[in-house]
Amino acid sequence: STSASGGRQKFLKEAVRWSATAGAGEQGSPTLHAFLARALSESGDLANAQRHYLRSDAPREFAESLWKWSLQGYPSERDLFLARAILQYLCLGRLREANIVHDVFTEKRGPSYNRTPLDNFSRFLLETARRDASPLFNLLRTRYKKCLDRDPMFHQYLDCIGEVFFRIPPASPGGLQGMVGDLLKNVMSV
Repeated sequence: STSASGGRQKFLKEAVRWSATAGAGEQGSPTLHAFLARALSESGDLANAQRHYLRSDAPREFAESLWKWSLQGYPSERDLFLARAILQYLCLGRLREANIVHDVFTEKRGPSYNRTPLDNFSRFLLETARRDASPLFNLLRTRYKKCLDRDPMFHQYLDCIGEVFFRIPPASPGGLQGMVGDLLKNVMSV
């Protein structure tokens, strides 16, 4: 029932908060985040589910959920689902998880799927993040600007990634305390 689902979500949110104060890390227990993400996903709250999956220890499950969510949208926007998740993971410095999500989601598409420019950008970005290659990162941003303009948040995520992986200061003053800090707060809020 809806009230039981709401009660479970409320309980899990409180458990995550408690785990953050009980030594499970500043963001709380990754396992509890996975449980909460699953509950939110089952109730159709995809935006909040995604935020908790990003803090969980379940990147494969997140990729499976992303794939299911993408099937509810336009086929021409599936690449946005994947790119958004990869960019958000990279903002958090979680390259391993970003790669897992990319691989599982791409596998779900099958071999006959025609890659879009945004898919290519995502793949190249993951390769670039493995190296200390800020010139390549900047080249990717320039070359793929048109497809990145499809979501206004992508450029903010990339500013954050530039700082996290390539030590490129953000365009606006304030460092992590400024725009990038606000962006991380938005991605990480409970």
